[in-house]
Amino acid sequence: MGENVHRKMSKSLPGEHIAVIEEAEPQGDYYVDGEGVIRAAKVATVIFDIDKRVVSLDGVALRSKPPEKGDMIVGVIEDSLPEDMQRMRVYKINGRESSARFTAIILSDKRKTGRGPSSKIGDIVRAKVITRIDGMILASTADKDLGVLWTRCSRCGGSVVRQRDNTVKCTKCGHVDRRKLAPDFMSIDAII
Repeated sequence: MGENVHRKMSKSLPGEHIAVIEEAEPQGDYYVDGEGVIRAAKVATVIFDIDKRVVSLDGVALRSKPPEKGDMIVGVIEDSLPEDMQRMRVYKINGRESSARFTAIILSDKRKTGRGPSSKIGDIVRAKVITRIDGMILASTADKDLGVLWTRCSRCGGSVVRQRDNTVKCTKCGHVDRRKLAPDFMSIDAII
């Protein structure tokens, strides 16, 4: 005959009361509040194994909320747009990973610098959100702590090293290119 397993399955919302710590040993995406109540840390499937006195919470990642004015975003430049603007796919908001796949428009700082775009397709860039209009996120790399965090040679795809100020040189073909480089350019901590 089949095994007689006593399990209860349900769904929970973040912060929802699941059990008290004396009832079961929690596992997965949970936290215990100051009164000993096991609560869901995320939207989760809850499996309560009555025989083993174990409650497992298998969380589902929630979509991030859109970045607001003043938020720092990190992403990959995906496309060049008219007027020296660029489209960036955001993967970090204020240092936290975002799986929501927001798109931001990086506005040119051409008026300040006299140059065109400060980055190129494929570059990883840190920018600051300057406004949101009708759901569109507009950002800038004009501040001194913003700009390109990682790039490759635009001619051959080789690795680059920082030269002086805002130039990079390819270690493979020697091509020199201008970028608006962040102070922590090529820092793995800034990128990940």
